[in-house]
Amino acid sequence: MARKRSKRARKYTFLIIPEGRGKIWKREVTWREIESVFGLLIALFFILSGSIGGLAYYRHAYTATEAIRQENARFEEERHKLLTKVSTLEYLVEKAQRAVNQLEVSLNVTTDGVLKGVGPVVDDGVVAPTAAELSANLETPKGKKGYSLEGLDTTLDNMEGTAKAVVDRLDTIYKLSRGRELFLSSVPSIWPTRGLITSGFGPRRRPIRGGTTFHEGIDIAAPQGTPILATGDGIVTFSGYKHGLGNTIIVDHGYGITTTYGHCSENFVKEGDIVKRGELIGTVGRTGLATGTHLHYQVEVDGIPVDPMRYIHEKM
Repeated sequence: MARKRSKRARKYTFLIIPEGRGKIWKREVTWREIESVFGLLIALFFILSGSIGGLAYYRHAYTATEAIRQENARFEEERHKLLTKVSTLEYLVEKAQRAVNQLEVSLNVTTDGVLKGVGPVVDDGVVAPTAAELSANLETPKGKKGYSLEGLDTTLDNMEGTAKAVVDRLDTIYKLSRGRELFLSSVPSIWPTRGLITSGFGPRRRPIRGGTTFHEGIDIAAPQGTPILATGDGIVTFSGYKHGLGNTIIVDHGYGITTTYGHCSENFVKEGDIVKRGELIGTVGRTGLATGTHLHYQVEVDGIPVDPMRYIHEKM
């Protein structure tokens, strides 16, 4: 009995029979050859699958890289815009600080405290730093030149502090200048009436009682009814009759300054009225102890009579 052949040794016949009378194609192969063909097909399948997967992966990686590149480009553009704005703000803050300095000098006022700027004061004709220059001045955490959020944050903090200090200085300047304006408007600096000075400030002979006395004001002779004007802003603290001065008006100008108007024919204001410099408050007369129609005009500082001529800054 013949030995049974193994599966690997068997041969298999493949026939391809065409229609009609064509030649029949015949091929005998062993099982080993079939296994080799199938193995090759499987290997090709895995190679092809790996190649397709690799191509897909690299395509995805390229797309992601391109997206990151575009995002970086957008970020760089936004960074440049931000640095340009910061540069402009820095220039404006420095310009405001310089304007405050000039304002203090022009108004002759000083404020306490010293401002710390974020850089040198930008003078006329000097352009603001560019975004590239500002970026180069910002240190990275590693010490390399370039863009740094920490450096930018510090710059913005400095500018914020400087801007607040400038605002505080402007507020102080306003208050000081406003106070000066009020003071200057309160100083009795105009003539109370128009006429002829018949008696000045200081020692003189008494016109009625005789003897020598200290004249605490000036006498201005003028016709009856000549207008009397407030010589500075203030509040009327007295309007009535006083022995010797007759009809009298006293105005408190603040800052320890008061003015007195005596021998009035008429008083047009009453106690508590607020008057402005140049406002009509009465008329010239000869009430009280007077030898003729005139105005007795007196200025006191902290209760002490002073020469009114020291404060009058206009010509008669």
